[in-house]
Amino acid sequence: MLGPMLFLISVLFLTATVAIAGIGAFARASIQNAATTVMQTALSHAVEAYQLDVAAQIRAEEGTDPASYQTSLSGTADVRNVPALAALQNPDAIPALAPIAEQISSYFVTEVFANTTAVPPSCAAPNPQAPAPDVATFAQCSPWVSETRMSGSVTVTVYAGSPTAPNPTVLAQRVETVTFRLFADEPFVSIVGIKDGDARDPTVDDVNAASPHEGDVGGYAPSSGPLDTSGNQPAGDTTIHLYYECHDPANNPCPGTPFPAGDQPVTLRWQNGNATQ
Repeated sequence: MLGPMLFLISVLFLTATVAIAGIGAFARASIQNAATTVMQTALSHAVEAYQLDVAAQIRAEEGTDPASYQTSLSGTADVRNVPALAALQNPDAIPALAPIAEQISSYFVTEVFANTTAVPPSCAAPNPQAPAPDVATFAQCSPWVSETRMSGSVTVTVYAGSPTAPNPTVLAQRVETVTFRLFADEPFVSIVGIKDGDARDPTVDDVNAASPHEGDVGGYAPSSGPLDTSGNQPAGDTTIHLYYECHDPANNPCPGTPFPAGDQPVTLRWQNGNATQ
């Protein structure tokens, strides 16, 4: 009897051990799934916060001299004589948003930002001497718009407890890369490229091939000309067009038809600093 009883006890112990291990694995999977959901929420928060912060910096600079942005068209005033915004002349120098710490559900999250622009686009030098593999297609160089680009990254980390505690437990971490399209009018910033930093290139079969950065879907003027009004523009064309309207042509010479020299969109070369993976 002793033998069967010991065997039965061993089986019961083994069953209990397997059950406990199964419960532990299920709990870990549940925590990981919850952390992944929190990560998605945090990434959305972080990218939006970064976009709004860059927009606020451009808006604040524009507001320092609002009269200059209400240039009168009377007499011989040059309607293109508007001040250049430093943020748009040097997007690589725009300070990154300060790190953010927040709590989402029962998890702690940190969000760290970086301005990664390597060689910014320049209307004054559309083809820089330095290697510039990226292109801002048909950017609007009018000083009223001063369209440009900025690349950045957002690193989000999800913790089981406070990130300031000794040896905090990291549940998940992801990097999102983003390309911002900047201009001197509302809303000042739009997102024209975004990508998971570890995502592979879906256009190739080689899993070891370098994955490109997030790209840029801004611009894309029709081949017939950036001011084509025939309705033949391709889908997705977001080129910024600028027109001047003369209300009193007898006393105020028009700047040109349909725009003065320098207001036609220009393709600018630059270097997005988000490295390929």
